[in-house]
Amino acid sequence: MCYNHPTVNNGSGRVPNMENIRDHGATGTGGNPTDAIQAAVDACGADGGGVVHVPPGEYRTGTVMLRSGVRLHLAGGATVRGSPDPGDYVADGMPHRVLVGAVDAENVAITGRGTLDCNGLAFVDENAVIDPRPGHAGPVPRDRSPDGPLFPDPDRPDCALLFYRCSNVEIRDVCIRDSPHWTVHLLCCDGVHVHGVDVRNDLRIPNSDGINPDMSRNVRISGCTVTAGDDAICVKASGDYPEARPCEQVTVTNCTLQSRSCGIKLGSETEYDIRNCRFSNCVVYGSNRGLGIQNRDAGVIEGVSFSDISVETRHHTGNWWGVAEPISITSLPRTADTDLGTLQEVRFSNVDLVGEGSIVVYADRTEPIRKLRFDGLTHRVTAGDHSGGRNEIDLRPGEVADGIRERDLPAIYLRGVERAELENVTIEWDGTLPYHTHAIESEEFTDLLIDGFRGRQADAGAAVALSDGERAIVRQCIADPGTDLFLACDGVDGTTVADNVTDAAATAVEID
Repeated sequence: MCYNHPTVNNGSGRVPNMENIRDHGATGTGGNPTDAIQAAVDACGADGGGVVHVPPGEYRTGTVMLRSGVRLHLAGGATVRGSPDPGDYVADGMPHRVLVGAVDAENVAITGRGTLDCNGLAFVDENAVIDPRPGHAGPVPRDRSPDGPLFPDPDRPDCALLFYRCSNVEIRDVCIRDSPHWTVHLLCCDGVHVHGVDVRNDLRIPNSDGINPDMSRNVRISGCTVTAGDDAICVKASGDYPEARPCEQVTVTNCTLQSRSCGIKLGSETEYDIRNCRFSNCVVYGSNRGLGIQNRDAGVIEGVSFSDISVETRHHTGNWWGVAEPISITSLPRTADTDLGTLQEVRFSNVDLVGEGSIVVYADRTEPIRKLRFDGLTHRVTAGDHSGGRNEIDLRPGEVADGIRERDLPAIYLRGVERAELENVTIEWDGTLPYHTHAIESEEFTDLLIDGFRGRQADAGAAVALSDGERAIVRQCIADPGTDLFLACDGVDGTTVADNVTDAAATAVEID
C-alpha cells in the first residue's frame, strides 16, 4: 500500500475509504478525551482500510488502536494530545499501554505534518529528580541535578507508538512531542520505514527513547530528527515475548540526534541476535554518549557498521548512563549466570568525534570482542564547560562488573579485544586535560594493528601504551610535537614496529 497522499489508490482498484474524525464526533477544541479517532479507525478498517483524516485542531485522546490497511493522517495544524489520566491508556492485546498502537496488522501508517503530543510532563514531577547518588532511586529536589532525570509517575504510559507483530509499517513526516516513556517501539515487525519524523522529547524525562527497533527486520530509518531523554535510536532484541527472534537488516541514515544517554545504541537487551545493521550520514550532538553497543545477554551481535558520522558529547548532571564517551562498546554478562553471546565484526569509518570523554571498548575476559575496526577516525578530546574532572568508566548495566569505576583515561581505551585494527586514527587534545593519559591504550589483546595513527599523549607518559597482549603491529604512525614517549609495551608477546615517524618524540619506543 502507498501512503504518500490521502487519496492514493491502495492497489485494489478503488480509491481508499476516507474517514474524517469530525464526522465521528471530534470537535477539535481540545476538550475531554474523545473516542472519535478510534471510531473513525474502526469504521475505516471495517470497510477494507483507507485513510483516517485528522483535520487542523486539537484533539485529546487515550489509546488508539490502528487496524490493517488504515493510515492515520494528521494534517498540518492538527494536534492529537494524549490524555493526562493514566487510566485512559490500555494495552488491548499488546504487552504495553500505549497512545497509538497496532497488533498483528499489515499495511498501517501514521503520516502528515501534524503533531502527536504525548503530554509527557503530566507524568513526571517537575520539581524533583531521581537521586543521582549510586544505589539511590528516590526523589530529591530538582536543583540537585538541573539536567534531570525528572522523577517519573510509576503509572505513566509505557509507549507513545507501539507496532507489535506488524508488517509493512510506515511513519512519515509527523512530529511526535514529549513522550513520557519510549516514543516509537517497533516490536517483532517486518518491513518498517520511518522517514522525516521529528521526535521532540523533553531531555529531562527518563526512558524517553526515540525510535527502538526490537526483534524486527527490514527496518529503514531516514531523515529523522530525534531529541530524547534516553537513547535516540536503540536497536535491541529483548526476548521476553513468545515471538522472540533476531533483530536484523536495520539501516539508519541522514538523521540528527540528541540524547541524555546514547545517540545510536545497540543493546543492552541482547537475548537474541542483532545483525546486519548499518548507520550512516548522521549527526549526534549534545549527548551523554555518541555511538554505543552494550552486549549483556546470550545473543550474538555481528555485522555492524558506522560510517560518515559526526559526534559531539558532553557530561550531564544526574543519574544518566555514560560519561561523555563518543564511542562506548562493552561486552559483559548481565548476571553471574548469563551465557554471554559474541560481539564481533564491528566497523567505524570516516567518523569525526569531539567530546569530553574517551572512546571505551571493554570486554569480559571470558568472551573478548572480535574483529573491531576503526578506519578514518578523528577524536578531539575537549575540556568543555561540563567535564567536572570525572575520571570514570561507566560499565552499566550489569551485576558482575563494577558499574562505575574510577580510572585515568586515554583517548582510546581497548580491553579484551581480538583482531582490533586502528587505521588512520588521529587524536587531538584541547589544552591540558586532567585525568587523561595516553592517546591509545590497549590491554589483554590478541592481534592488534595500529597503522597510520597520528597524535601524542595528554600529559607525561606514552602516546601508545600496550600491555598484557599477544602480537601487535605498530607502523606508519606519526608522533606529534610534544610526544614524551611514543610507544610503551609491557608484557606483550610479539611486537612489530616499522616505518614510524618519531622525530618529535623525546623517546621513540620502550619495550619491557
